Amino acid sequence: MATPFPFTSGQVLTAAQMNAITTLPINDQTASYTLLVGDVGKRVIMNVASANTVTVNNNVFAAGDTIFIANKGAGATTVTAGAGVTVNTAASLVIAQHGGGTLVAT
Repeated sequence: MATPFPFTSGQVLTAAQMNAITTLPINDQTASYTLLVGDVGKRVIMNVASANTVTVNNNVFAAGDTIFIANKGAGATTVTAGAGVTVNTAASLVIAQHGGGTLVAT
């Protein structure tokens, strides 16, 4: 069941919709990919056998938007900043197979 994101004031959710909140929709990719505003609140799953990139472009996301990026393919996934974007990290921006992380727009 789809969860009605974004929520609106006064909206009443069914039990099934409340349970679905913990299940993020999946956007499965089989090649390098550029994130879209429609990816907010989703899991972008990279399923690529060779090295690939996930690109974050400028003026796509609002502060607080989150996207979970995971790599289930054999190829390493590199998170790349597009023009006008800074991607801050405490570690590498390369996601190995079975790895993942959350991208938060600030």
